Formats: sequence, C-alpha cells, structure tokens
Amino acid sequence: MIKNFVKVFVLAALLVTAAQSSAGAEEWQNIRINNNSGITITEVYFQPATADNWGNNYLDGTMPDGYGLDLSYVPGFNYEFKFVFEDGSEAEWSGDNNFYLNGQTQVSVYVNSSGYYEMSIE
Repeated sequence: MIKNFVKVFVLAALLVTAAQSSAGAEEWQNIRINNNSGITITEVYFQPATADNWGNNYLDGTMPDGYGLDLSYVPGFNYEFKFVFEDGSEAEWSGDNNFYLNGQTQVSVYVNSSGYYEMSIE
C-alpha cells in the first residue's frame, strides 16, 4: 500500500514539474507579411518593441507587390515593423506606434487613400 502511494506521489510530482516547465516555454506563432503597397519592398525589419536597434533585414532579395514573407514570433508581446521600398521611402511602426501580437497570422502593408503607408493585422 505504501509502495503504491509513493509511486502515485512521485508520478504527481513529475507531472506538476512538467506542467510548470512547459508553461514557461515559448511557443512560436507564424505570421505572413503581405505586400499590398503597389511598390516593391526591399527591406523588412521585425522585432520585439523592447529591442534597441532594428537588427538584420529579413528579406533575401526583394518582395514585389502581391507577394509575402513568412516569419515567426512569440505571442503576447509588442512588436515593431519597418519596411523600406524600392523608391527609398520607408514605413515604420515603432515606439508608441507598435503592435501587440497574440495569435495574429496576417500583416498587410498598403497605401491608404491619402497616399500614406498603412498596415493591417489580422
């Protein structure tokens, strides 16, 4: 009887430890960035809002209008985006203008009716 109790207790302790370690594990989410701007994107930067600099360009080449780029992120944090276009113009969502991502799978960059770059997240 005591042997069975000890086995159950050890099993329960292992299950609690496993649950605690998996709760703190980072689970990555995929997100697709779509270029609907009407112009080719030459550089894409994507980072947590807490980062100090933009880091490396995620594009290997260019992203023409109508194409997309797949990236991964850890949900539950604020992220910043920066795009550089073939005409040298830039669009940046950073600082207070960042996005909280928690399960979204699509980002679209486009030009609004006033001629400014906009971004939608779904």
